[in-house]
Amino acid sequence: MHQLTLAKVSLIVLLIPCTGIGLLWVGRRLANRRAYKRFDAADFDPYWAHMKADPGASERAAAAALLNRGLILLDDDGVVRPTLHACDLDRPPGHPVAEHLLEVVRRHGAPATLGRVLLEAELLPVGSGFYRTYEETLPRGVPRRERDREPASCLTALYALFALFTGSFLTAALTESVPRSPAEWAAGLLAATTVLLLAALPRCWRAIRPRPDRTDRLRAYCRSSAPHPELAALDERRTELLDRSLADREHLDPEDATWVVQWPAAY
Repeated sequence: MHQLTLAKVSLIVLLIPCTGIGLLWVGRRLANRRAYKRFDAADFDPYWAHMKADPGASERAAAAALLNRGLILLDDDGVVRPTLHACDLDRPPGHPVAEHLLEVVRRHGAPATLGRVLLEAELLPVGSGFYRTYEETLPRGVPRRERDREPASCLTALYALFALFTGSFLTAALTESVPRSPAEWAAGLLAATTVLLLAALPRCWRAIRPRPDRTDRLRAYCRSSAPHPELAALDERRTELLDRSLADREHLDPEDATWVVQWPAAY
């Protein structure tokens, strides 16, 4: 192959995937910026945002609200019990999710940790009804669930075919003849560099390709937001007691909790 043709082919082969990855990166940055502006304008409920950021800890904020208002107490073992103010109308929990949690604690009766109370309650996770109702009021620009990311797999397969075909073609062109002039050496060096970059570009693709932990902008936004105000108001001691009281949920025998339904996966 003529050195000028080899150089042109190498540049074209190199520019196609680099341009595609660059456009994908720029497009994602612009899409993230637009999405975050919509989320800022939506002014999400802090309990719902906390649930979206960490679905497995959606009751922590409600329990923190009850602790801050003196409606429940936690002893050193994490056992929860309602206080005398739990029925005081002048001390409302302040939110439907916290109100639901207080009702669960009051109905349980027997001493137990907060995690055990939640596991033994014959209810859906605290606040699930509120979260479903609240999501129905969200603007259209706020996604309810993450979409499938099948195009990412298709693009990966297309790139693999492209790299295999062009890499083989350039490698074969390099072995046709021994470079003699500086121009031929330059063209051969460019072609060899292109082959090496084709092998290295999948690392860049894996770093930016669409997948749920990168494309779930709503969860990323909620995680980057300020912590829930009720959790931020807890001191270090009460935060430790709260985590200890909720820890039982992580150590339950699955055979004892076949009825437990996790939100929002059940919907």
